[in-house]
Amino acid sequence: MHSIKLILLLGAASLIFQPASGLLAGSIYTWTDKNGAVHITETPPPPGAAVEDAMSNPPETPAPVQPGPPPQSIGDREVQQAEQQARQVQEQLEAAKQKAAGAEREARQTTRQSD
Repeated sequence: MHSIKLILLLGAASLIFQPASGLLAGSIYTWTDKNGAVHITETPPPPGAAVEDAMSNPPETPAPVQPGPPPQSIGDREVQQAEQQARQVQEQLEAAKQKAAGAEREARQTTRQSD
């Protein structure tokens, strides 16, 4: 007996809330007829009626998902960090080589001038 009441109650609730979900999408019009009565409807007012307010609520569509870079694992990040450190060390090595070559040139010039 209780299960029948529960089924009837759930069925009635679904019928009540189903039309309410349709109100969220569409347009709602507030207008006054020739007799001065104010109407609020989902249908457009008849021609010649004074429209006071029209609200449009388009159905919500989900925002498009922008593809992003694939997630990185911890190992991938560690590899990238190691590669970046290796590049920095390589740049420092090249700078040191250039500095040493410049110092060597200066030393040769100084030696030549002293001779």
